[in-house]
Amino acid sequence: MTSTLNGKVRGYIDDGIFAFKGIPYAQAERFMPPKAPENWEGIRQCQIFGPQAMQPTAQNWEGQSEFNFGFLFNREPMDEKESFVLNVWSKGINDGKKLPVWVWIHGGGYFAGSANQLPFFDGGSMVKKKEI
Repeated sequence: MTSTLNGKVRGYIDDGIFAFKGIPYAQAERFMPPKAPENWEGIRQCQIFGPQAMQPTAQNWEGQSEFNFGFLFNREPMDEKESFVLNVWSKGINDGKKLPVWVWIHGGGYFAGSANQLPFFDGGSMVKKKEI
């Protein structure tokens, strides 16, 4: 568990890497500038990816191979107002160290894609590298 500007979040540890998924970073009405998210009470569970941004169709994983085993959703939920979230992986938290930040935005041309679409989008492997 750690704290953000808006409240406490609980993630999990996977192979020594701290992971927090679906942390709100903004809120906005359609075509309006974003605002800071509302503060929350208690501890927010940030252990699964947030919903994908609105697209023509949801990603459908039915009939996929074993490669896709482990995805959390058969059909990813889409939610325009709840999709302003980010995922964080780190070697340490609450240790006072300054750590590099890498921002990555998936492709998809406003037609397909999400942060958990493919296993190699998982940020844990980047954190394990010495350079990051």
